[in-house]
Amino acid sequence: PACVLAECVENKGRFIKPLVEAIQAVCAEPTWVMPAHDRKLLNFEGKIVEIDLASSGVGINLAMAEVLLADRLPTKTRALIHEQLEQRIFSPFRDMALGKRSADWWMRTTNNWNAVCLANVVNSALCLLPTSADRAFFVACGELYSKSFLAGFPEDGYCTEGVGYWCYGFGHYLLLAEGTWQAT
Repeated sequence: PACVLAECVENKGRFIKPLVEAIQAVCAEPTWVMPAHDRKLLNFEGKIVEIDLASSGVGINLAMAEVLLADRLPTKTRALIHEQLEQRIFSPFRDMALGKRSADWWMRTTNNWNAVCLANVVNSALCLLPTSADRAFFVACGELYSKSFLAGFPEDGYCTEGVGYWCYGFGHYLLLAEGTWQAT
């Protein structure tokens, strides 16, 4: 993200090469899922593609880089970003939402994972998916599954995970809501 913001500010191309190298390195990683969330190494070994806090975060960072820098990035790099997000984020999420595979546990949980992963996935889709029908599908899923996150708050708005997680989770819920509002 630092190279993306630096290039947006300076706009002289000085940060493009290191950014492209970083994007290529990230895309070459066997998984974007945190090791602590892949204890059986199923993602690392390519047996499954799950979405977690880290992988969805990588997804939104790549999507934002592509949107913010657009044609300043090489065509090959932009294609790589689209390909990797389709493989690691969009297709797995679509399959889970359509019941083609088991849904990751966070899709129906009441804690911060729900809001964080949904915000990152849906906003990545809003950034990169070419058709309004595709984007609408992800927005509808965001609306549906975020109800679980909101159900985790008692009437007084307290977060059972604590203030830090309230900020993290609810902050991402607001990013989901804002991205959806801006797109619609």
